[in-house]
Amino acid sequence: MTKTFFTARLRLSLIAGLFVLLAACGSHTETVKAPPSSYIRLSLVPPPDPLPEKPQTPEDPTMEVWRPGHWSYDGNSFKWVPGRLMPKPYPTASWVQDRWFKHTYGWGFVPGHWM
Repeated sequence: MTKTFFTARLRLSLIAGLFVLLAACGSHTETVKAPPSSYIRLSLVPPPDPLPEKPQTPEDPTMEVWRPGHWSYDGNSFKWVPGRLMPKPYPTASWVQDRWFKHTYGWGFVPGHWM
């Protein structure tokens, strides 16, 4: 009976060690945010590649940020929205870019927002 107890304890120790190892490896990987469950547009086809733009340099990076251009979709066609400088709501704010992501039923658009 003691042999079974030690075998079961060894198995538990190995499993616990595996979880610790996986957690340690996972802490060094890049975190990728999953797309939100809500989006404002859905297209059955992917958006075109972004158009080339020359970003404007903010005069004061603590007070404004460059918002890159993106494709908008009106249900029938894509239209390019050019990039622009935007005032920051506060000096340490950072802009999360507008983005399209592959969805089960097509492509969803998530508007940019401040963090």
